Amino acid sequence: MQQVIETTTDRMFEWPGVRAAQPSNDNLNPAIVDVPVTNPSEAHGQARVEPGQVPFQLAWHDIPPDGSIRNAELVLLRLEKYLGSKVLLSVGSSIDRLLVLTTNSMPYEENTTNGNLLRNTLREACLPAGNCRFALSNGHTSLFLKQVLEDQDASLVLSFSLDSRGNAAHRPKHASIMLVIGNRSDVKSAADYAQTVEAIRKVVSPWLDVWWLSHCGLNWQKTLGTFDRLLVDRRKVILGAVAGLLACLCIPVPYWPKRDCILEPAKKSFIASPIDGILKDISVRPGDEVAKGTLLARLDDEPLRWELSSAYADMETAGKRRDSALTSRNSGELRLAQLEQEKQRVAISALEKQLENLELRSTVDGVIVQGSLDEHSGMPVSRGATLFEIAPLDRMRLEIHLSTGDLSNIEVGQRVTLRVDADRWSQWTATITRIAPRAKVVDSEVVFVATAEIDNPDKTLRPGMDGKVRISAGTKSIGWLVLSKPYEWLLSKLYW
Repeated sequence: MQQVIETTTDRMFEWPGVRAAQPSNDNLNPAIVDVPVTNPSEAHGQARVEPGQVPFQLAWHDIPPDGSIRNAELVLLRLEKYLGSKVLLSVGSSIDRLLVLTTNSMPYEENTTNGNLLRNTLREACLPAGNCRFALSNGHTSLFLKQVLEDQDASLVLSFSLDSRGNAAHRPKHASIMLVIGNRSDVKSAADYAQTVEAIRKVVSPWLDVWWLSHCGLNWQKTLGTFDRLLVDRRKVILGAVAGLLACLCIPVPYWPKRDCILEPAKKSFIASPIDGILKDISVRPGDEVAKGTLLARLDDEPLRWELSSAYADMETAGKRRDSALTSRNSGELRLAQLEQEKQRVAISALEKQLENLELRSTVDGVIVQGSLDEHSGMPVSRGATLFEIAPLDRMRLEIHLSTGDLSNIEVGQRVTLRVDADRWSQWTATITRIAPRAKVVDSEVVFVATAEIDNPDKTLRPGMDGKVRISAGTKSIGWLVLSKPYEWLLSKLYW
């Protein structure tokens, strides 16, 4: 359990190796220790008054609590002379923003290992109000104090908070004192130091309440003085502010306009019906990945076979007519029969070729983009009608929508960065390769389409995706970025 020094004098105190006796009033000297110290260096050469012999006193008319750092240091020098030890004081309205005061006998530097140790020790003393922590060579109630004891090579280190009796609105919220007693053999008893701690609290706390209020007032006065100096010559201040603002407006910064875009395949392959026919079998759907040569659909061959049988029959009839004309030696009839045979031979050749092309196969590796014909099985199709659209997805094309005003700032060769809603954590880069010379209407807006191609090896990007691109359009001044839109709006209202 953590051993705590209680600040009362009517009990026995027992530290490791030290037993305190009851204090005797016979040893108290009514004389007042109140020697003014005007120079901080003078305190270290004066004789020390033993704690308990003379009560600690502080004359306010000698060291007024005017809020100055110098007077606070004089109080610390008075304590050092009285106790014969090094003294540190912390005071503040927040535990994280304590003002640490000390004298030349105890150097303190911010943001150093030693400085952080001392500040943490004073913070710890502020937390448990009314308790006194200590550290000896053979015992301690605080690890921070133990480290200070070893760092300062001291015999005893004490830390305690200052209980303020003043108005809570006007006094410091946190205040603490740390005593570092040098490596001596005449270290006093616990009860003697407990009496001293209580005496210091009663004397220093009221003085420190008034000093803190004055110190805050001085800081506020300095702040107001700074504003007063700035307002001495308003014309210079205004001109300086205007000049600074104009200078900032001329600073060039990168211009990255953000625009909408749509993703489309860089290349597309269309599969059309080779003849007038009827769809019989459909093997794929939109979204299916297909390889080159994959069967997509098959047309019904029955009508063609009927026509082919009829053509063979007509050719056979023409052959018989030719034989009859040869027998009768009718040259006219012979010529007509030969022509009929040639006609049927051509028809048969065409029908056989059509029968070979009834199977529709993919011409490229890719994905079926369009071609949902499942519900149209048995539907007649016309020759040349597009049945399937196949797109390779290893390379995509960005269609970036530019406004008319963008044409003066965005040009071919500029770099774009793409982000899509489907994968917000990834981005792709590309270069504008073309800007359409003619505008088109998209969602009731007139836009010019700029295109850029981008690699898509992992097939993350899909046709029809919406995205946003940021275009690297050089540099523009801050003034242009801020004022160009209002300027264009004002011109549109005044002139057009």
